[in-house]
Amino acid sequence: MKAILVKETEKAVQLTYRVEIYGEFFVIKNVWFPKSMLDRIEINGNEISFFPKNGWILNKKTREYCKGVYDMFYPNVRQELKTFMSGINNEFIDYCFI
Repeated sequence: MKAILVKETEKAVQLTYRVEIYGEFFVIKNVWFPKSMLDRIEINGNEISFFPKNGWILNKKTREYCKGVYDMFYPNVRQELKTFMSGINNEFIDYCFI
C-alpha cells in the first residue's frame, strides 16, 4: 500500500491516501498511524509504502475520518459516504493508494 507522508515522529506517521468506497474514490487527509501497527515501512521522499500488521487499522482510521466529514457536512455528503457510514453492507477498507 502507498500513501503520501505528511509528517513523521518517532512513534507515528501522518498520512494522506485514497480509498475506494462503493466504486467512488475518496481522499483521506492527515490521518495518524502508530508505527507499531505498520509493517515494512519504506519511505521514498514524501511517498511511503507499508503493510498494516492488523487488517482492521486502515478500516478503523478511514471510518474515523469519514465520520468527522459526515458529521460536519451532513446532509451534503455523497451517497456512497452515507451508505458507508450507515454500515448497511459492512464495507471494509483494506487497501489504500496515492
